[in-house]
Amino acid sequence: MADNQSNIEKGSLAAASQEDLSELMTVSAGFVDVFKIRCANQATIVLPQNLILSVQTQQKGIKHVQWHGVELPVYEVHTPDVNEVTALIVENEQIEQRFVILCDEMPEAHRLRISEVVDVYGVEKETKVFQYVRIHQELCQIPVLNEIYAEITTNKT
Repeated sequence: MADNQSNIEKGSLAAASQEDLSELMTVSAGFVDVFKIRCANQATIVLPQNLILSVQTQQKGIKHVQWHGVELPVYEVHTPDVNEVTALIVENEQIEQRFVILCDEMPEAHRLRISEVVDVYGVEKETKVFQYVRIHQELCQIPVLNEIYAEITTNKT
């Protein structure tokens, strides 16, 4: 029995070490995979690619999107003159706080070196902006997803 327990613990440690190694390799490589989401009236939103759960085409003007049987609220960043929009299903801290970003088109996918994402200071931030950054001279925002969710669910009509 002690040998079995010892083997299980060794297996668990090996799995944990492999996960830690994978994380370290990702961090040490210094890259992040992001989507740049173009916005009509604000700085481009930058989100890690793994936060986008699904992409759909929708008609503009919708107030929610059905996804896996759940009605998700929408956050509109598209230009007003488009008829069809791209709906990005966004993961959040809580499953119940998932929401949809409606944008003009499929966001651009980028693999960036961490050093290419430069913090910008001195720009007044809205509550839903965590940090403004420059990526290749373009002003972008890293959003606070919980604040966006709170805004779009508070303003429901």
